Amino acid sequence: MRGESYWRDGRVVSYVLDDPNRLTGVVMGQERYHVQLGAWGGALVGRCSCPVGDQLCKHAVALGLAYLSGQAQVPVEVPAGTYFETRVELEAWAAAQDVAWALRMSAENLAITGPASYGLQYLLGRLSLRDLGSLDGAQRHAGAHGLAPGLAVTAHALLEAQAELVTCGKLEETERAPGGSPLRQMLLDARRELRETVPPRARAWRATGTWKFEPAPAVIWKERERIIRSTRDYGSVGVTTRLGSNGRSASLECVCEERACVHMVALVDATLDVLDDPARAAEARQLETELMRPSWSRALAELELLEAKAAAPRPAIEVWWYVEHELGTLTLSPIVKKQLKRGGWSSGAQTSAVRLLDDYRDVLSEHDLRVAEQYATWVPGRGTSYAARAFLALVGHPRVVTEQSSGAAVEVKRAPLGFTALPADDEIRLEPSIEGVRMSPTLLGELLRTYQPGEPLFTIDPETGNCLLIEVGDDARALTAVLAKHGDRFPPESHAALLERLGRMEGRMPLVVPQTLKGRELPPELITVVRMRLLPDVSLELELFVRAGAGTPLFHPGDGPRDVLLERRGERGYVRRDLGSEAAFVREMAAALPIESAEEGPPGCYRISDPDTALLVVAAAQDPPAGLEIEWLDQRPEVSAAV
Repeated sequence: MRGESYWRDGRVVSYVLDDPNRLTGVVMGQERYHVQLGAWGGALVGRCSCPVGDQLCKHAVALGLAYLSGQAQVPVEVPAGTYFETRVELEAWAAAQDVAWALRMSAENLAITGPASYGLQYLLGRLSLRDLGSLDGAQRHAGAHGLAPGLAVTAHALLEAQAELVTCGKLEETERAPGGSPLRQMLLDARRELRETVPPRARAWRATGTWKFEPAPAVIWKERERIIRSTRDYGSVGVTTRLGSNGRSASLECVCEERACVHMVALVDATLDVLDDPARAAEARQLETELMRPSWSRALAELELLEAKAAAPRPAIEVWWYVEHELGTLTLSPIVKKQLKRGGWSSGAQTSAVRLLDDYRDVLSEHDLRVAEQYATWVPGRGTSYAARAFLALVGHPRVVTEQSSGAAVEVKRAPLGFTALPADDEIRLEPSIEGVRMSPTLLGELLRTYQPGEPLFTIDPETGNCLLIEVGDDARALTAVLAKHGDRFPPESHAALLERLGRMEGRMPLVVPQTLKGRELPPELITVVRMRLLPDVSLELELFVRAGAGTPLFHPGDGPRDVLLERRGERGYVRRDLGSEAAFVREMAAALPIESAEEGPPGCYRISDPDTALLVVAAAQDPPAGLEIEWLDQRPEVSAAV
């Protein structure tokens, strides 16, 4: 029953009998399906590109019924000479009558009587007169609809009408007098070049088209007939042709994508009609003035318009960013508020980041521009769960609202994930924290499962309503996994080893250890460490670090934690660094090496390209003073003797 319904609705687009036992066709369902129906092994078998596959589906049933309907129809008597029998005959006649161009006309131009079904309209919009203009072509493509003879006759009549228009157009050519204004002469020259390959059409037919002059400047010509554009974009389009000029020669473009076509000739002829019509003299003068202006004059006029546009007052807008979860994804939408004439701001209109950039790029603040560009370039599903860079750019923005804030501005903050060691009876409990404030391990686990590695974790503080972007480094993620797997409580016998490991990890992530667990504050024993590397191009690199005490991690001067945990002579304690004075101390210690002429890149990083200076530095590094240590990266060079 469903197959019969498809057939009666005209969804069988076309079919052909490949051999006596196989029928092949196209049926329109949810998609365009290719169907075969045949007798194999004494049984009726269907094959279709639809999901049903090799079973006898509704598309195969519709194809069979369409074929039987075509076979059962009473042959239509068509008078000889009112149709083309074959495509070869059609193309030969069109070439002889100089209307080969008309074979690209869309079959939509054929006047079809009777109810037009869905399948027929789809068919006509994708076929040309070359396809349906002959009886064999019409039978092949439209035989399922029983309209093949009528289509062939209608196409023959349409092509004969086009041939008559061409004949009249050639007779009218003698009426064009040469000479006249420079624009007229330029158009006549362009027409002469076009006429070498394509014919004209009658003046009376041009009255059915649409001629329009635009201030671009350009002349636009549109025709009622539709054409099939090309095999690259196969479909029916309206004819639109454009005429421009650089003041010396005409330029023509047509939607048919041909270098020369009958539509261009029609446009030139329609423009000449305007120039030759005394009733349109004012329009002709304007056309002459604009099209014959030299290129430099147009450039100056456009520059003047640009200056006027730049001098015009820019609209005062205020951009708010709305954060919400939509379809399980964290989204960001700009809300544009405009300043009212009486002061104050409008309620705002929600838009997209792409539209915001298109409409207001020139008036956006640097902060809004950065957020919009990051969000507009984000592609969902490409390795990220949300537009993390856009949200990071949103940090510190004064106008951010969320679903929960009811229009009130909230703060967007960025903070790294850290850990806090807390005494719990005689044990130490290690729990996640943000800027020293405890974070629920359950919430952290949910966020880690939601967002991908490398993305900041997004959450909203339930107390303040502020948005928080939590940065989780590899070490912090690994420590979280270890605590989730083995527990976060450590008994007394593990405290020494735990605090020692926390001391080594303190430079890689924020760690908060209470005073009671740190032990006694110990006097600092600062050591300046110079890391050196010999590069293949015989240049020497140096980088300065500081160590708060023996066995503690290396830090860049002035960076890292203020308190560094350590164990000295069996006593657990910590050293408090003076971050403000470390840089000067390290430079003073490094002055023992002759690096005055070295090239300094980032602070504390030096490069020495002169071999003699590098040798002096290496020689001085053999016996450094107390408080200065030398570490070689890669391979330590061997110093034999001075030359």
